[in-house]
Amino acid sequence: DIVYVTGNKTLKLTSENILHSFFKGEPHGMYVPLTALSLSINNFFSGMNPAPYLYTNLFLHILTVIFCFIFLKMLFKDDWIAFVASLLFAIHPAQAEVVAYTSGRRDVMYALFFIISLIFYLKYIQNNYNKKQLIFSLVFFALSLLSKSQALLMPIVLLAIDKMYQRKVFSKEVLKEKIGFISLCILFGIISIIVKQHSEGFAISREDLDVPIYHRIIYAFYGLSMYIVNVFVPYKLSLIHPYPNNDIPLIAWVSVIPASLFIIWSGYKFYKKPDLSQFGIIFFILMIILMLQLFPNSY
Repeated sequence: DIVYVTGNKTLKLTSENILHSFFKGEPHGMYVPLTALSLSINNFFSGMNPAPYLYTNLFLHILTVIFCFIFLKMLFKDDWIAFVASLLFAIHPAQAEVVAYTSGRRDVMYALFFIISLIFYLKYIQNNYNKKQLIFSLVFFALSLLSKSQALLMPIVLLAIDKMYQRKVFSKEVLKEKIGFISLCILFGIISIIVKQHSEGFAISREDLDVPIYHRIIYAFYGLSMYIVNVFVPYKLSLIHPYPNNDIPLIAWVSVIPASLFIIWSGYKFYKKPDLSQFGIIFFILMIILMLQLFPNSY
C-alpha cells in the first residue's frame, strides 16, 4: 500500500496525474491507469482513511462473484454448480486476500472486467455469433487490461472456450474474431515493457533479474504446485513470495515432475475431449501462468 497509495506521489485526483497514469504509467513501474484512477477517486473523497478503499474493494469483489455466478451458470446450465463454485471463489483465502489490502484493487478490478468479457463472448457463441456481443467482450477486455496486465492471456482463454464448443480453433473465421484481442495484447504488452523500463522506481532488484533461467523454470513449476495445494489447503499465504536468496530447495526440485505431468496430462485430455471439467483445469493453469515469475515482475 505504500507503493500504490500512501507513498504514491501521483495519487491525487488531478488531470495531470490522470494523464500521467494513462500515457506514462505509474512511478512504481506498473501500467494500471484504471486502477490508479479508482484509487485517486477514493483519495479525493476520503483522503488516507483506509476504510472506504477497502469497502470499494469489497464492493468490486461482490460484483465479481455475481458475474462469476452468471458466467458459470452459462457454462454448466446448473444453478447449484454455479452457486457452489462462486461461493468458493468468494470466500477462498487465496482469492479473497486481495480484498483485504488496498492495492489489491488491481486484482479485483481486472477480474471483474475479465469475467464480464468472458460472459459477452459466451453470449456471442450461444446467440448465433452476434457481432455486438463480440464488441462488448472486446471493450471489457480493454478495461481489464487497463486494470492489470494479467489479462493478456485472454485470447488463449477464448480459444479454449472455442475448443470446448467444438469450433474449428484454427479456422480463418475463428482466428479473425481474435484480431482485436490479439492487437490489444500486443499494444498493452509493449506499453507495459516501456513503462517498466522508464519507471522511476522499478521494484525489481538486480539480483532478481540475474536469476538463471533454469532457476525460474523450477520455481515456476514449484509455484504451480503450491497454487494447486493452496486450493485445497490454503496455508502460508503471503502478499509477496520473493525468489529465495540461497540454493533451490529440494521441494522445488521434486515439484517439477508432478507439475509438468499435470500440465501435459491436462492439455492432452482437453485436446482429445474438451469437456467442462478439463476446461476448468486449463482455465486455472492459464490464469496463473503470469504469476509464476518466469520473468521477474515488479509489485
